[in-house]
Amino acid sequence: MNTRIASPHRETTRLTVSTGNYRTDAAAVIFDLDGVLVDSHPQIDRALQQWAHSRDVDLRTWRQEAHALTDPEFIALVAPHLDMKTETDALRSIEYSLAGTTRAHRGAQQTYGKIPHDLRCIVTSGSRSTVLRRINSAKLPSPRILVAAEDVRYGKPHPEPYLLALEHLRASATEVVVVEDSPAGARAARAAGLAVIGIAETESIRQNLLEEAVVDCIPDLSFLTVTPRSSQSHPDCEGALPRD
Repeated sequence: MNTRIASPHRETTRLTVSTGNYRTDAAAVIFDLDGVLVDSHPQIDRALQQWAHSRDVDLRTWRQEAHALTDPEFIALVAPHLDMKTETDALRSIEYSLAGTTRAHRGAQQTYGKIPHDLRCIVTSGSRSTVLRRINSAKLPSPRILVAAEDVRYGKPHPEPYLLALEHLRASATEVVVVEDSPAGARAARAAGLAVIGIAETESIRQNLLEEAVVDCIPDLSFLTVTPRSSQSHPDCEGALPRD
């Protein structure tokens, strides 16, 4: 009598991601940092004001744009006549000095904190040292996967940051959800083929995000539910097509 030995099933963790109007099964969730996980926009504005005042640069037209750009990209935009490396170092020094007072956004600790560390990622335009200080100050778990300004050649709205995140997660765009608060960030994620949930504190921001084809807009992360669940896959069946 022939005895067939069953191949072992492999247990994996999937995420059920839901808002009031949207629900999906996901392999991972990618979070923007500033304005999504942490309330750092006031600090960013203060750093830009200090830097701009010392360089006699007018920021009234450009400040909102800065929230999605890396520091070198922003300096190239508002002060192309200044030395890029010198000014980037100066601005990052100010940002780092202010990062120690960062607080978590509503819902961030509960939502982000309960996702398994290998199924979550942070993609940000900030410099790595400042970002890690903000995360630590906000008492959020340190990310295993972090894509910061130094990791990419092109920042948001270019898709490179999100494409790099997908590589680190070893996941396809169709099974990952992004949470973003800026139109430029949403545009970057959409260009990488990702579904985007927008964070919008005002109606004008909500409308701007909806123009970028986000799947839903919520006021903060307390309106987002991410539930890990275990599932089993059979190695012999992976990639197989159903038989007629």
